[in-house]
Amino acid sequence: MTLKSHRRKIEDYLPHRDAMLLIDELLYVQTDTGGASVVIKEDNIFYASDEGLNPAAYVELIAQTAAAYTGYDDRQKNKPVRSGFLTGVKDFQVTAESRAGDTLCIDIMRSLDMKNATVLEGLIKHSDGRVCAKGTLTLWILDQPLEPPVLSGQSPFSDVTGKREALLDELKGGGSRVENYIFEHTLINVRGKDTLVMCIPFNSGFMGFAGHFPQAPVLPGVVVLQSALAAAEILTDKHLRLETIEKAKFMGVVLPEQPLICECKVTDKGEQKMCNAAFTVNNRKVASALFSVREA
Repeated sequence: MTLKSHRRKIEDYLPHRDAMLLIDELLYVQTDTGGASVVIKEDNIFYASDEGLNPAAYVELIAQTAAAYTGYDDRQKNKPVRSGFLTGVKDFQVTAESRAGDTLCIDIMRSLDMKNATVLEGLIKHSDGRVCAKGTLTLWILDQPLEPPVLSGQSPFSDVTGKREALLDELKGGGSRVENYIFEHTLINVRGKDTLVMCIPFNSGFMGFAGHFPQAPVLPGVVVLQSALAAAEILTDKHLRLETIEKAKFMGVVLPEQPLICECKVTDKGEQKMCNAAFTVNNRKVASALFSVREA
């Protein structure tokens, strides 16, 4: 059904808040399908004035549309809106950029819906029908509210090692707020010809934590993807544009004050570059991504 006759605020269907609330409106909910929309704004934390919306944010737009679909169902059953996590991305293709003022329409179709796991196809279009991105996402929906993280109370990142490079300061400034944070805080551990190991200390003040989620902050999966792209840019010393995510997996959560280690390898494939990134926290693997880029 369309929701125009009894529309509620998008916050009524989503646990996301503040800078991590990326969609504006839930447009319709039908059996196994749903749709939402957003007008891209310059204050979006994934938006850069020179390059527009970072394509990794398309993944989050689809994920939030799916979350709003679930939240609508929860509201219809007089239940609290549940939180969830992105656990996988597959065959994700980016075909168009988005600029401030553009209206995007996001459609989802669930292909598998089990008790807690949902597999869905997502499609994002401009208002004129041009396709921006499409792909398959897997989400895990929680039955119980998230618990606030228990932090160590020690000085954050006291054991973090690595060095700054002048290149990081050169990359910082022209990107989105999330990109600039990554470049400002990254420390390089190992640099080879085609391999980079770096550490990103996401402290409790990082803008992505406040709205993902209130009272129980967890690093958004889209920020992990953005970190992988940043690692490829640092390694190649080039501004890169995401084209495809062949596959990405998210196996664990990253909490405030937990240093995120990224190991990224980049190989040439014609005009494209293939990037393979693995992420760990305290020697625990939390994510991986295989994706292709080309020079922006």
